[in-house]
Amino acid sequence: MRTRFILAAAAIATLPFACSTQPALAGQDISSVRQITVMGTGLADAEPDVATIVFGVDVNSSDPGQAVQDAADLMNAGLAAAMDLGVAEEDIKTYSYSLWTENVYDPVTYQPTGEQLYHVTQLESVDVRDMSLVGEVLASVVDAGVNSVSSVTYRVDDQTALQAQARVAAIADARSKAEAIAAGLGVQLGEPLTASEYSGGIPTYDQIVRFAYGAGGGGGDSYPPMAPGSFTVTGNVTITYAIQ
Repeated sequence: MRTRFILAAAAIATLPFACSTQPALAGQDISSVRQITVMGTGLADAEPDVATIVFGVDVNSSDPGQAVQDAADLMNAGLAAAMDLGVAEEDIKTYSYSLWTENVYDPVTYQPTGEQLYHVTQLESVDVRDMSLVGEVLASVVDAGVNSVSSVTYRVDDQTALQAQARVAAIADARSKAEAIAAGLGVQLGEPLTASEYSGGIPTYDQIVRFAYGAGGGGGDSYPPMAPGSFTVTGNVTITYAIQ
């Protein structure tokens, strides 16, 4: 899997008033120590290896039981099409399910007719682990009767290595900024006093299916074009250094 990491430029640096010229000692209040606080950011990215597709059905009927049955039939057909292309059962989960009513109005008088329509909306989420099949899975579920595609997102399944790379890059970024500030102030940078870290994944999105392959369209060997891009993990650290 291709990976690379990038040092980002954004940072915040502060230099509190000096009350002491010595580094922090055990039990000493660090607020009384000359210090430099910086934020470091590191990015690590890789090619996605999982695509998550959220698709569903939206049906209506004057009979609630019929609406439920129609939605179930269409969704079962869509899921069967996805599984025929290798989507594992454990990679399928229900995203949402709702049943709601709509009052029917006369198109001329705009008065309620007393009739009601029952709407059933069901969304399922499937993970596709073969990136070459994402477009084909989309085309197949739509051909099977699915009439709603909510989103297609990409990610790296195991992000442990990316998080470690982003953290290392963020620490190096913070150190570089602190050294530059110390040099500009004509002081010597000391040991780190405190450090905090947080990280997160930034999934890439591709909504082209909304426009390239609508419900009931396609068929044959024509599949919606998919562009997974890259998946990026961001590492952020805040480090306070003593000034010697």
